[in-house]
Amino acid sequence: MGFKEGCFPVHYLGLPIFDGKLNSKECEILVDKITSRVCSWRANKVSFAGRLQLVSSVIYSDMQLWMSIFISPRKVLDNIHKICSNFLWHGDGSGSAKVSWDILANSKKEGELGLKDLSTWNVECFARLLWLIFMLGGSFSVA
Repeated sequence: MGFKEGCFPVHYLGLPIFDGKLNSKECEILVDKITSRVCSWRANKVSFAGRLQLVSSVIYSDMQLWMSIFISPRKVLDNIHKICSNFLWHGDGSGSAKVSWDILANSKKEGELGLKDLSTWNVECFARLLWLIFMLGGSFSVA
């Protein structure tokens, strides 16, 4: 037939397809993508408000598909959190955090910046996918 036998993990649409449980090695693609984006932004002098917008829109949108398909390992979420926190508080890599990320993860109604707690967001996105599968019988569009 001319097919070549491959091995896992295989990547399809930017996501790994593998047998077994997701580990931090399979998530290196996501972490590398986020790191490369942040490194490219560090070359520019972006204000705090600009860095906040980049984290909350661009980084989170990169993570959306992963979060809705996989329950990511805690180590990976902590690593992404560290990358985002370092970029947000000191875009050039110097200084320390002014306020705890846990406080910033509160809603805008509470007077905070409205950033997401990654582990909670991961469970929420995955639960939505499960709900769609069970309620709509597996035939749905994720919109």
